[in-house]
Amino acid sequence: LSPGNKHFLSTGRRSVDLAKVGSTSWEKVCILGPYVDNQAAKETLGFEWHVESTTSIASNEGISLLLFVQGDQVMEYVDYPREQANFYQNPAPRKGWPGLFHQNDA
Repeated sequence: LSPGNKHFLSTGRRSVDLAKVGSTSWEKVCILGPYVDNQAAKETLGFEWHVESTTSIASNEGISLLLFVQGDQVMEYVDYPREQANFYQNPAPRKGWPGLFHQNDA
């Protein structure tokens, strides 16, 4: 298991603390939904990453992927159950930067 997946399992498959998973040098996190293929991953990431041979996302509707990216490399990824992958856009959070937030952080 990757460190990110170990962290996710340690929370009872309920949350992912982005500060505690992935490479320490990631620049951005991308979220890919079910049935994403290599071409869609390339369009999202801006570079080629073989999502179909690396993960089961192309055929598994039960997960989403959190990809931790540095430059043009996926440094780490975490499988996240689709039923828990509910994020919302908040342009003006009470603290921190605008962005996507997990529904439990509402």
